[in-house]
Amino acid sequence: MLDAACGKGTVARRLLAGIAGRIDLVLLDAAPRMLAECHDIPARRITACMTDLPFGPNQFDLVTCAWGIEVLDDPRPALREFIRVTRPAGHVCIVFCADRPAQSFVGRALRRHISRSGRGRFLDHEMLREFAIATGARHVQTLHCTGPAAAMIVHV
Repeated sequence: MLDAACGKGTVARRLLAGIAGRIDLVLLDAAPRMLAECHDIPARRITACMTDLPFGPNQFDLVTCAWGIEVLDDPRPALREFIRVTRPAGHVCIVFCADRPAQSFVGRALRRHISRSGRGRFLDHEMLREFAIATGARHVQTLHCTGPAAAMIVHV
């Protein structure tokens, strides 16, 4: 499994807590200080950018990226890379800030906070879905999220 833009390792910790047995985990982040925050996670750590992954094709059964691609000027190269390094019948799971309207007060407040903080932008969910299909995904499944969040599972 590859956790791209792993940050402080929140996703990796949650996944490891729910899995019985050993998992071959790679944590990737462009910031060495983020990888240092993951010192307690049993994983290989790699400093690299998600738009140019240092792996050959078909290396991972699962690639995750939560709250990472929206900081890129263009998220498509990262999504292309995620699909490239995922084995056939594997999955890419991404969570990101979506450009759809927030329905609740909390969702609107989060949207304002994200906009003002400068920590990314809101991505076109449909554009990412179409790009994943054009890049070779067999199917893209959208998961229900609230607030400004969107999540999709790309079946490779």
